[in-house]
Amino acid sequence: MEKERKVIWLENALIIMAIAALWPAILQWPDRVTKPFLYLALVTMAVISRRRWRRLMSIKKDKNQ
Repeated sequence: MEKERKVIWLENALIIMAIAALWPAILQWPDRVTKPFLYLALVTMAVISRRRWRRLMSIKKDKNQ
């Protein structure tokens, strides 16, 4: 249980960092600086979304049994 809580905290921190990665694009920094941050943020958000969806579905499945 403790390990799962640490993973959730890590995911939350990565979400905040992904949101922060948007700011260089909002401030109109050069594309060579912003594009890598945005792609990394996109991949990070996709991985976290998949993990959280699977976690949600497993909780739902456990409650139905």
